[in-house]
Amino acid sequence: MGMLTIVLSRGLPEPDPRISAIENQQVWEVMQEWQSELVGLSSEGKQVIAEESGHHIQLDQPDLVIEAIQDLVDALRE
Repeated sequence: MGMLTIVLSRGLPEPDPRISAIENQQVWEVMQEWQSELVGLSSEGKQVIAEESGHHIQLDQPDLVIEAIQDLVDALRE
């Protein structure tokens, strides 16, 4: 049995003004790929996209963080 893994991912891009639009897009794509790979490391992995959040999901959508923590607690209790 695998351990539940929840990856919270930002849904809004936060372009870095120091690099070009093309480079920002490449960074976004690589980050999405890495997060998908992280989810795949667990047989019980899931990814939650915080559609209304940038990097600070805990500030922008704290309900998603609370829900993820509750899901992890519930999984440990089972």
